[in-house]
Amino acid sequence: METGSLLSEFFRAIQNNPCIGPSHVSFYAALIELQKEKGYKEPIVIKRIEVMSMARIAGISTYHRLLKDLVAGGYIRYEARFDRKGSRVYL
Repeated sequence: METGSLLSEFFRAIQNNPCIGPSHVSFYAALIELQKEKGYKEPIVIKRIEVMSMARIAGISTYHRLLKDLVAGGYIRYEARFDRKGSRVYL
């Protein structure tokens, strides 16, 4: 799926959700960019530091809160991995 349509779908989905703010949008946009860089394949293999840098998130607790919120809202599916390969995310 193209970047524009992924982002458009996300904006439609969050339109009536007051719990989703600008940081969530930044986080999701970073995930879309990573997916684009990796040839639109799913799952996206991510590393926390990479997402934090792209989304301009400074704190680890903020990263985890945003991730938890996006999972809870059903916007992403997250599979944690505790090795150097990275965790998996499905948009």
